[in-house]
Amino acid sequence: MLLLIRVKPGSKSPGIEEGPENTWIVRVREHPIEGKANKAVLRLLAETLDVAPSRLHLQSGESARTKRIVIPDLPDWRERLKGSR
Repeated sequence: MLLLIRVKPGSKSPGIEEGPENTWIVRVREHPIEGKANKAVLRLLAETLDVAPSRLHLQSGESARTKRIVIPDLPDWRERLKGSR
């Protein structure tokens, strides 16, 4: 399954919220230096979805704020993400 996200690095409080047009906004504390923000995004998504980080894959957007993340097919993935606030 493909998840379209918009990353907000350097945020005071990490979290995930539903965005416009089937996107998700992911806030992380880390700054986009040496891939730290990307690693934090994958870690936060894995923790929220309750899956191993190795099951997530950054498909595109390594150096962009808009990213495509491949996640495992989970029947309740949307509820898990919404409950992360």
